[in-house]
Amino acid sequence: MTLEQITERRDTPLGEGQYVVHDTDQLRLPYLPDPLARGAALVFYDAGAPHTLREPRVVQTVVLRYAGEWPEVEPLRLVVEPGGELGAHRVGNRVVVTVPPGEQVRVAMSSALDETDLAVLGLWRAHLASVPGTDDEDAPARAVLARAAANGWFWWLTPAADLRLVHAVRRPVRPPELEALRVGVRVPDLTAVGLVGVVDVHGPSTERLVLEAAWEEWVDDVTTGAPVRVRRQDVVLSSPVQPDERYGLLHLVDAVLGGQDGTVPVVSHRAIQTFPDTHHRRVTYTPRGLTRYAEFFPPEELPAPDDPALAGAPRELTVVSAARPAAPDVRDVVPLLLWEETTEPDQPFALRRTRRSGARVWLGRPWYSSGDGELLAVVVSTDADLPPTVASRWAKDPVQATGVPGSTMLPPLVDPAELLVNTTAGAVVEPRPGRPVTNLRPVRLVDVAGEPVVLVLGYQPEYHPGRGEWFVDVAMDPGESLWPFVRLAVARYQPDSLPDRELSPVVTADWVQPLPERVATVSRRTEETVRVTVTGAFGLTRLRTPDADGSTDAADAVLRLSRELFVTVQEAPADAAADLEWVDHARVRLPLVGVAGVRATWSGEVELPEPLPLATPGTSTRFRVLVEEYEYFDADPLDGPKTGEPSRAERLVYADHVPL
Repeated sequence: MTLEQITERRDTPLGEGQYVVHDTDQLRLPYLPDPLARGAALVFYDAGAPHTLREPRVVQTVVLRYAGEWPEVEPLRLVVEPGGELGAHRVGNRVVVTVPPGEQVRVAMSSALDETDLAVLGLWRAHLASVPGTDDEDAPARAVLARAAANGWFWWLTPAADLRLVHAVRRPVRPPELEALRVGVRVPDLTAVGLVGVVDVHGPSTERLVLEAAWEEWVDDVTTGAPVRVRRQDVVLSSPVQPDERYGLLHLVDAVLGGQDGTVPVVSHRAIQTFPDTHHRRVTYTPRGLTRYAEFFPPEELPAPDDPALAGAPRELTVVSAARPAAPDVRDVVPLLLWEETTEPDQPFALRRTRRSGARVWLGRPWYSSGDGELLAVVVSTDADLPPTVASRWAKDPVQATGVPGSTMLPPLVDPAELLVNTTAGAVVEPRPGRPVTNLRPVRLVDVAGEPVVLVLGYQPEYHPGRGEWFVDVAMDPGESLWPFVRLAVARYQPDSLPDRELSPVVTADWVQPLPERVATVSRRTEETVRVTVTGAFGLTRLRTPDADGSTDAADAVLRLSRELFVTVQEAPADAAADLEWVDHARVRLPLVGVAGVRATWSGEVELPEPLPLATPGTSTRFRVLVEEYEYFDADPLDGPKTGEPSRAERLVYADHVPL
């Protein structure tokens, strides 16, 4: 209500919530002032801690005297300005208080009197402090009360008006920051997670603390065509912040501890996140702060709740799995071919191709029963007392005279020592095909009598969209044993789990025979020829004295009874449209040239149908060499009764082709 309106409606009192607004820097009072009011008393009742003074008014109270004499008393003008720190000064009748951004100051404003004027007030004369006592020890206390009454401390004598000096901001002065955060509580088989940490928050400008969680995870829904990567979000807490809060605790309960004696309170914010399951996941937690002064601004001027300026630095935590994974659904296990190709070391005109050995385990959907990072573990142990279905085993092929496994307890898995060497400096190394992604780790079998400890190697599953199944490649190194029988014991393995929750029940796969490893080198010596050399373990399937066939090498003659290697030069016609249209030229048998234990080397040279320029093999689209290995077995006679001299059966056990 303006002065003109007051003048026009002089006899009309102000309504509830109405107040007078003066638009002038220096006001002349339109009414007679209180003759006993000598000034304005400002009581800053939050000030003074932790002082213990007999007269707290020396810190909390400011008395501002009015200029002029009654009835021409000049009023004071209180001005609030922004500033870097809390401060105040008086210039004439103008009282300026500077308030830092986001801060506020509470003050009670009342009239100040002269102590000599208290005697004319009946309320004061009725107070015991105004009656002189006979005990001199009461005099200091009465003096303190008299000064407090004159300085506007008593509501029943000089009623006060409460003011709040505010430097409002649209967003907190600084976003909350997570000084520390970790998973404090993870109970087995429960989905809830209790977080523990410390958050740095600007209490004067922050009305509410919000902790958001975001993560990505794989979801393998069998009703969909393939597993998908999805993004999840959650609000862990939305908790009020105390105006004087500096550091808040993230814990299991909401609580405010202390603060009654003038100390800074310790505030605990309940930080319990409930997930839809017990899975392992990597979760990013982001703190956000909401301004305490939203009512001071129009809604369109306030930042959006997801404004990056409201967020502190995120922190990523590992939430471990709280339940055992489900047992894997093993559909099949088959021999695996792992091919490697590189230039022959120290020979630029030669190409080396290696066929590694292994097995592929096919697994039914769904995967990720324990969340991201779920692996397939191959379980091994040297404990002969274990049940035969909880650890992997291997054995020699009875029809092969070949190297014997040193122990049937440990299958010929590729040693993960190479992986450990590559990761000692903390570098991330992509695992080679068929290699484990973890080293050997001890795990307790909680569902087996006695809870024995076994060793597991973790392998990363891959999804095959064509078959709609998962598979795991397990590389093997049979060494000098040809065609060993291997039976893998496998389980789902979640490395990021609570103790004794890492491994699922163990499932035994079918027996499988990994194919023999072979290392073949194709080299060019002249433009007219190509040399092929093959090395690998061998086994004897037909033990007898070889027939006289003109061979000058007895070892070659003996080995030829069980296996032979052939090399064929092939040419693609100019109009060839399919791989079956290649034309064979020269075909020669590779003779045995070296034996070391049960490993053999075959090598031979083949003439080309026409001279070719010397170059590293592997680029020609016209000529190639085909390498084949046949293994021979005794079989029943093809015709007649099944007696007498056995016939010979053969099977192709190794084949490869290399462009020239």
